[in-house]
Amino acid sequence: QSATMSEESVRQFLIQSRGFFKSKGITCLMNYLSNTNFGAEGGQLLAMMETNMMRLSSIMDGIIVLLYVEREQTIKRLMFVLKMRGSWHSNSIFEYEIKSNGINFGEKLLK
Repeated sequence: QSATMSEESVRQFLIQSRGFFKSKGITCLMNYLSNTNFGAEGGQLLAMMETNMMRLSSIMDGIIVLLYVEREQTIKRLMFVLKMRGSWHSNSIFEYEIKSNGINFGEKLLK
């Protein structure tokens, strides 16, 4: 339904949902599909981060970013933890693969 809601309405819905789930002690996972997942150019790995456009960082305790980047004429899947409130986390970017037996994480991406 978010396709018909304004950005502020979606943000208010997320704030209310988060408050409800937290009050019940429920861990809630949400996903947000950004149209910039394929936006990285040249040597950069991150395109414009849309989490700031809706000010999601202030709402969520954790943000894990999954993105696709073209390197050497192949698409690579990358993952990093942008934010994890109250917890130390690596700032590194990791490549991952989805296989029949689950997700396999590769080495830290160096370049």
